[in-house]
Amino acid sequence: MQGGEVFRTLLSFLTSAIDGFPDVRTGENTQYSMHDFSMSAFAVFFSQSPSFLAHQQLMQQTRGMNNGETLFGIQKLPTDNQIRNMLDPVDPKLLRPVFVSTFEYLKQQEVIESFRSFANTLLIALDGTGYFSSDSIHCPCCTVAHHRDGRISYSHSALMAAIVKPGCPQVIPLEPEFIVAQDGHKKQDCERVAAKRWIDLGSGGGFPGLVVAIALADAPETIVHLVESDTRKAAFLREAARIIGAPAEVHAERIESVAERFAGDVEIVTARALAPLARLLELAAPLLSGGARGIFLKGQDVDNELTQAAKSWNITAKTFPSRTDSRGRILIVDRVMRQNAAGQH
Repeated sequence: MQGGEVFRTLLSFLTSAIDGFPDVRTGENTQYSMHDFSMSAFAVFFSQSPSFLAHQQLMQQTRGMNNGETLFGIQKLPTDNQIRNMLDPVDPKLLRPVFVSTFEYLKQQEVIESFRSFANTLLIALDGTGYFSSDSIHCPCCTVAHHRDGRISYSHSALMAAIVKPGCPQVIPLEPEFIVAQDGHKKQDCERVAAKRWIDLGSGGGFPGLVVAIALADAPETIVHLVESDTRKAAFLREAARIIGAPAEVHAERIESVAERFAGDVEIVTARALAPLARLLELAAPLLSGGARGIFLKGQDVDNELTQAAKSWNITAKTFPSRTDSRGRILIVDRVMRQNAAGQH
């Protein structure tokens, strides 16, 4: 497939998302379309000029055309302030389909497969970045930092992820995770708090628990609890964590005893290939009842497992397709309650 066709296909995913952007204008001044606003913001990243608008205007004057029009279909170029005023109200969630469609397209073109490297896996690089900071403007979801000089600052940040391959200069960006304040916390320190409260059941060879610990190694006060009753596997996890410096604590105990001890003190509980969902909920019940969210990596039979588990549990959950395994599903459990317990209230 030619490069131009690939570019147009990828751009069409963004165009489809833009079609769903809300237009908050109420007057008659609509000379710029939402497509013009959105594509002008996106096209900035294709120009090395400090002013995209000035660069496009210069091209129009000298060449009679600009690549904002030819590449991105921009009919009229708005100013920076006009772009900000129109795009600030747009919920970033509306861009999620762009990442999903792009990943599926690259998968169909076998680009994703070409990125497999170590042990035929996909390597994902994680990094946090800030995208807003102010000493006066703030919202309920801001990070609130109290400085020694008495100053209070507010900021927003996100966790960025990309598929990488050693020796390859290209990367495949994945959907960012916007870090938001959690209930009960005045400071939006979710990366640190979530990791500090993370527990992985039946860690085995270390996935996903040890990988999470590695990804959050730079977060202060981080500790990821790995529960593995097999003493040989537990010894491996301890040594692996020691060598790579991952902030992981290994518990060579039965899950039941550890779950009771950590009930009410964890934010996230994970498990992969541990047990059918009904049994997994039984093991994780003290943690989930204590307010933890479950993130369980399941296979293609997750719907059947949910049906069986629903005979004994009232479950509030949602599933997402795995981005690395077409047969895999990620089950997010927000709330769970035994049916007999629910009937007593």
